[in-house]
Amino acid sequence: MLKLGFKEDVDKILSKIREREIRDLQICLFSATVPAWVKDIAREHMKPDFRVVDLAQDLKNKTARNVRHLAIDTPFHTRLEALSKVCK
Repeated sequence: MLKLGFKEDVDKILSKIREREIRDLQICLFSATVPAWVKDIAREHMKPDFRVVDLAQDLKNKTARNVRHLAIDTPFHTRLEALSKVCK
């Protein structure tokens, strides 16, 4: 995602929000992972006393090793039918 400019887009959005100088603005960032660039953006755009909540911090394995991922290319109008077939 970083190669696609995701970090730059997040930074641009947060910069535009901060330009409005809204009083008592609360910003919440959610991320499935917390790489260094996410921490950097949080430090730059959030209040100095911001908190990080890591819901997976105490887990031995943060990613499931036995999950099977499945991708099905289906037209938009048939997505529900395709999903119902997969979930049977």
